[in-house]
Amino acid sequence: MKKLTADETNVVTLFLLVLWLILLVPWLFFAGLSAMAFDPGPSFAAYVFVLAILTYPVSVVIVLTFRKKLPLISLLPCANIAIWVIAGQKI
Repeated sequence: MKKLTADETNVVTLFLLVLWLILLVPWLFFAGLSAMAFDPGPSFAAYVFVLAILTYPVSVVIVLTFRKKLPLISLLPCANIAIWVIAGQKI
């Protein structure tokens, strides 16, 4: 398996960055609604869920800043999405 060239890596990271930026549009809606996670009462899962939702734009800005130096950082918003999904499950 051959390694990706710098140009191919830039194309992939740019594609992921555009994807994360597009996902900011529904985030505007869900960020306001995420506080409803506390309706049944405060719990650890609710706090983790809201924190994962509210810090998503921070991870997108980090990707935007460092994607040229560290191409693998373009996967950082996946952590927010994974935490969001895991915290939404009943434990």
